[in-house]
Amino acid sequence: MSLLVLRYSVLRLTLFSAVLGVLWLLGARGILLVALTVALSLALSYLLLRRQRDALAAAIAARVEARPPGAGGVDEAFEDAADEARRNQLAAAQSAEAQQVMPDAEPPSARRTPGR
Repeated sequence: MSLLVLRYSVLRLTLFSAVLGVLWLLGARGILLVALTVALSLALSYLLLRRQRDALAAAIAARVEARPPGAGGVDEAFEDAADEARRNQLAAAQSAEAQQVMPDAEPPSARRTPGR
């Protein structure tokens, strides 16, 4: 797979350099040169490098499919726990802030409706 990544990257850099050279010869300079080079090389690589991009995408998909089922689960569990702790911390801070703003206010569950 690393050969596919290298090949695709080299082709994109070559295309970028060719577009840069052509635009330089045509008189583009400064930020215009950079912006046009990025836009044109992106469009051309999308059109011209489809076969290489598809081969690379297939190799990446095959590698992901070949991973064992539990791979990466530790990081996900850790991130989920950190997210939950942060949410709880924010909820506690918002609750404390609301109590400071309206210390005598009843919680919404303790309010009575006028018709009852």
